[in-house]
Amino acid sequence: MQTYKVYYQKKETIEVTGFFNISSIIEKDVKEVCQHSHVYLMETDAENLEDLFRNMQGENWSPNGEAREFIKSKRLIHTSMSVGDVAYEIETGKWYVVDIMGFRELA
Repeated sequence: MQTYKVYYQKKETIEVTGFFNISSIIEKDVKEVCQHSHVYLMETDAENLEDLFRNMQGENWSPNGEAREFIKSKRLIHTSMSVGDVAYEIETGKWYVVDIMGFRELA
Protein backbone atom coordinates (compact mmCIF):
# COMPACT_ATOMS: atom_id res chain seq x y z
CA MET A 1 0.00 0.00 0.00
CA GLN A 2 1.28 3.46 -0.94
CA THR A 3 0.24 6.87 0.37
CA TYR A 4 -0.45 9.61 -2.17
CA LYS A 5 -1.11 13.32 -2.00
CA VAL A 6 -3.66 14.23 -4.65
CA TYR A 7 -3.74 17.58 -6.45
CA TYR A 8 -6.59 18.57 -8.76
CA GLN A 9 -6.41 21.23 -11.44
CA LYS A 10 -7.82 24.60 -10.52
CA LYS A 11 -11.02 25.70 -12.20
CA GLU A 12 -9.13 28.55 -13.88
CA THR A 13 -6.56 26.17 -15.36
CA ILE A 14 -9.24 23.99 -16.93
CA GLU A 15 -11.20 26.99 -18.24
CA VAL A 16 -8.11 28.49 -19.92
CA THR A 17 -6.53 25.34 -21.35
CA GLY A 18 -9.37 22.83 -21.54
CA PHE A 19 -7.08 20.02 -20.48
CA PHE A 20 -3.97 20.95 -18.55
CA ASN A 21 -0.87 21.25 -20.72
CA ILE A 22 1.13 18.32 -19.34
CA SER A 23 4.35 19.44 -21.05
CA SER A 24 4.39 22.56 -18.87
CA ILE A 25 4.97 20.46 -15.77
CA ILE A 26 7.26 17.91 -17.40
CA GLU A 27 9.88 20.54 -18.16
CA LYS A 28 9.61 22.64 -14.99
CA ASP A 29 9.71 22.30 -11.22
CA VAL A 30 6.63 20.23 -10.41
CA LYS A 31 6.05 21.77 -6.98
CA GLU A 32 6.18 25.30 -8.37
CA VAL A 33 3.82 24.58 -11.25
CA CYS A 34 1.36 22.73 -9.02
CA GLN A 35 1.18 25.69 -6.63
CA HIS A 36 -0.14 27.87 -9.43
CA SER A 37 -2.29 25.45 -11.41
CA HIS A 38 -3.47 22.83 -8.90
CA VAL A 39 -5.11 22.58 -5.49
CA TYR A 40 -4.16 20.03 -2.85
CA LEU A 41 -7.20 17.82 -2.41
CA MET A 42 -6.30 15.04 0.02
CA GLU A 43 -3.93 12.34 1.16
CA THR A 44 -5.07 8.77 0.53
CA ASP A 45 -3.78 5.20 0.34
CA ALA A 46 -3.89 2.97 -2.73
CA GLU A 47 -2.23 -0.21 -3.97
CA ASN A 48 -0.77 1.59 -7.03
CA LEU A 49 -1.52 4.47 -9.39
CA GLU A 50 -4.28 2.63 -11.23
CA ASP A 51 -5.94 1.84 -7.91
CA LEU A 52 -5.57 5.50 -6.91
CA PHE A 53 -7.25 6.62 -10.14
CA ARG A 54 -10.11 4.16 -9.61
CA ASN A 55 -10.51 5.24 -5.97
CA MET A 56 -10.58 8.92 -6.97
CA GLN A 57 -13.53 8.58 -9.31
CA GLY A 58 -16.50 10.46 -7.89
CA GLU A 59 -18.75 7.42 -7.75
CA ASN A 60 -16.18 5.70 -5.49
CA TRP A 61 -15.07 8.39 -3.05
CA SER A 62 -18.29 10.39 -3.11
CA PRO A 63 -21.06 7.96 -4.13
CA ASN A 64 -23.86 10.11 -2.74
CA GLY A 65 -22.43 13.49 -3.68
CA GLU A 66 -21.10 14.09 -0.17
CA ALA A 67 -17.88 15.63 -1.56
CA ARG A 68 -19.76 18.28 -3.53
CA GLU A 69 -19.38 20.97 -0.85
CA PHE A 70 -15.77 19.95 -0.16
CA ILE A 71 -14.91 20.31 -3.88
CA LYS A 72 -16.76 23.62 -4.03
CA SER A 73 -14.92 24.91 -0.93
CA LYS A 74 -11.61 24.23 -2.70
CA ARG A 75 -12.88 26.16 -5.78
CA LEU A 76 -12.65 23.02 -7.90
CA ILE A 77 -15.14 21.90 -10.52
CA HIS A 78 -14.49 18.17 -10.83
CA THR A 79 -14.94 15.36 -8.34
CA SER A 80 -13.30 12.59 -10.38
CA MET A 81 -9.55 12.47 -11.00
CA SER A 82 -8.87 13.26 -14.65
CA VAL A 83 -6.21 14.20 -17.20
CA GLY A 84 -3.80 16.78 -15.80
CA ASP A 85 -4.40 16.01 -12.13
CA VAL A 86 -1.28 15.18 -10.13
CA ALA A 87 -0.35 12.56 -7.53
CA TYR A 88 2.67 12.64 -5.22
CA GLU A 89 3.79 9.24 -3.92
CA ILE A 90 5.02 9.99 -0.40
CA GLU A 91 7.15 6.88 0.15
CA THR A 92 9.18 7.31 -3.06
CA GLY A 93 9.02 11.09 -3.44
CA LYS A 94 7.85 10.67 -7.05
CA TRP A 95 5.37 12.91 -8.84
CA TYR A 96 2.91 11.65 -11.46
CA VAL A 97 0.41 13.35 -13.75
CA VAL A 98 -2.68 11.70 -15.19
CA ASP A 99 -2.06 11.42 -18.93
CA ILE A 100 -4.45 10.48 -21.73
CA MET A 101 -3.71 6.82 -20.99
CA GLY A 102 -2.40 6.08 -17.51
CA PHE A 103 0.11 8.17 -15.58
CA ARG A 104 3.34 9.84 -16.57
CA GLU A 105 6.17 10.23 -14.07
CA LEU A 106 7.38 13.79 -13.63
CA ALA A 107 10.91 14.98 -12.85
